[in-house]
Amino acid sequence: MVQQLLKKRQRRVSFNQQFDRAFFEEKYFLNPKANLDYMAAVLKCHAEKIESYCLRKYNMDFMELCDRNRVKMFLQNIDNPDTGNHTIGSIIKESGFLNAEELEKSLRKYNKS
Repeated sequence: MVQQLLKKRQRRVSFNQQFDRAFFEEKYFLNPKANLDYMAAVLKCHAEKIESYCLRKYNMDFMELCDRNRVKMFLQNIDNPDTGNHTIGSIIKESGFLNAEELEKSLRKYNKS
């Protein structure tokens, strides 16, 4: 029984590491076409596992996690002096949004400062 628990924990840690690497380090959320099914294919697991993980760890669903991180990236990019010569449209796209309307909707939802 202890061995089963250890194996289960190793799989969970492995999944956590895989998710964090793909989502945060490789910045999967910057893909404007990011979706739960494709992420499941990348991680070779069921979409429900990802959704459950996001709800449990981040208290939001997968797409909310994507949009929240896109907003953070946009705000970082807009304040970054290296992006000073970029157009607002290019900064929006670099942040993972398809258009300004998507950005505006997410800003209203997630940027409550």
